[in-house]
Amino acid sequence: MYRMVVVEDNPWERTGIQRLVEWERLGIEIVGAFENGTQALRHVDGLDPRIVLSDVVMPKMNGIEMARELRKTRPDIKVVFLTAHSDFEFAKSALDLDICGYVLKPIVKEELIEAVEKVVASIKTETSSKLERRKMLEQIRGSLPFVQEQFLRELLFDNLHTAEEIRDRMSFLHLDLFDDMFVTVLVIQIHRRSHTLRLSTEDKYAVLYTIRKAVDAENVDGTKIVPVQISERKMAVVYCCPPDTNVDHGERVLDFAVGIHEMIGGRFGLFSVFGISETSRDISTLSGLYEQATACVDNVFLGNGTPIHFYAEIEENQHGKLVEHINMKVLYSQVKDVMFDGSSRGIRKVIDRHLGAGVSPAPEGYVRTVVLSILNAAQIALLEEGKGPDRLLCNELIMGTELTSLGSMNRIKEWLYETLLTACREVTPAYLGRNETISNRIREIVESRYHEDISARSIATEVCLSVKQANRIFRDQTGLTIFDYVIQYRVRMAKTLLENPTSRISEVAERVGYSNKSYFSLLFKKHTGMTPMEYKMSPRGVT
Repeated sequence: MYRMVVVEDNPWERTGIQRLVEWERLGIEIVGAFENGTQALRHVDGLDPRIVLSDVVMPKMNGIEMARELRKTRPDIKVVFLTAHSDFEFAKSALDLDICGYVLKPIVKEELIEAVEKVVASIKTETSSKLERRKMLEQIRGSLPFVQEQFLRELLFDNLHTAEEIRDRMSFLHLDLFDDMFVTVLVIQIHRRSHTLRLSTEDKYAVLYTIRKAVDAENVDGTKIVPVQISERKMAVVYCCPPDTNVDHGERVLDFAVGIHEMIGGRFGLFSVFGISETSRDISTLSGLYEQATACVDNVFLGNGTPIHFYAEIEENQHGKLVEHINMKVLYSQVKDVMFDGSSRGIRKVIDRHLGAGVSPAPEGYVRTVVLSILNAAQIALLEEGKGPDRLLCNELIMGTELTSLGSMNRIKEWLYETLLTACREVTPAYLGRNETISNRIREIVESRYHEDISARSIATEVCLSVKQANRIFRDQTGLTIFDYVIQYRVRMAKTLLENPTSRISEVAERVGYSNKSYFSLLFKKHTGMTPMEYKMSPRGVT
């Protein structure tokens, strides 16, 4: 039943309207009758009608004035005017009040019924629409995390263009991520450690689910972190941090990335690479931040050996000039010379000439082309000597997967060095000195130059051995590889430096030989169970 009140100053007409129609058959209940608008407004809240049937011209407060007040306080009430012919022009002024209908006096029963039925139909339509909208909102709230993620995915891919549209949708989805917060975007790329490793569909979803749970656990102390799945091996993370925190935003992001990286490796045995964008407080830059993070993991071999890369660290290398073509004749001559000379230093010189002496990033396609060209040159040289070099070269697709699994320029160059050195031994066997003397010399080099940019390769070169030979001798003597001993000694020295209360983590990293603070933090936590900051703040002697 729909509740209705009648407002009419003529008592005979007021009573007649109530008796003229069988209102209950129309689903109408008359709950009040008043002689002017003032009386009606006084009782409207208590009676709570949905329909008001009102005369236009009345003493004290006419129908138009009453309708204007109702529109302010009760816009849900539908008003139907009763008016004589002489009042019709006057009633037209009520059009701006969204009046639902007119019935001319003298009242004809059928016209009155028709007018009220139209109002009832209008109310039913509105009620149905509101019910559908309510159900829709309930469904949206039920799947709110999914809808929020879809919105953020659109935002990362720059499918929303105006700040007003972005803020409206954020308000609707109860997202307050960018409300005066520092924002960083991380991209996580999952790699297999070998092209022979295969992940089932169940394993792929398990990895992504576990990352989501780990991300949810980090939403504390005002930090808001939202994962956004990009593909089955790639996920973006929107990391928002309040500006009033006592902890540096960059440190928090780094600790988060280190934790997720270790979790992925420890739980699933997978290698993950992280790209971390710059920081912004402008909502319109989110897609740009995503592009920065993606640039860190998608298009380059990042050559410093760390799985965590900040855009600021690689930005200056993004526009380096590359060799437009490879001169195979020159390359073949260089490879042949070093192979028959048997010089490990010469092999490294050729590799550095074509892949760079440093560890700067280079496009994957370029690296793959250079490696394949060097191996082809080596194969030709060995074939000329009647050697079988089939093991040197493999299917190009498999080789590409192998290079990707190596993950860094250092590892790629080391793999290529070992491959060429093995081929060289077929022509010129290497001479090995005494193992104990070599091992002691390697120790001396590490302990005197740990703060420099040394590597197993450079150390092996100094003792006139290949990395493989030097590592085998050193492992036989100490139980450690050269690389492990360098890290172990650097971590030991870093502990001593961190005990100084005025020391800074970035300075400590540089003093023990790491220009990349994120890589230093990752190694330090792996070997001590603590981040450098946690160790610095811990009671002395607790490790």
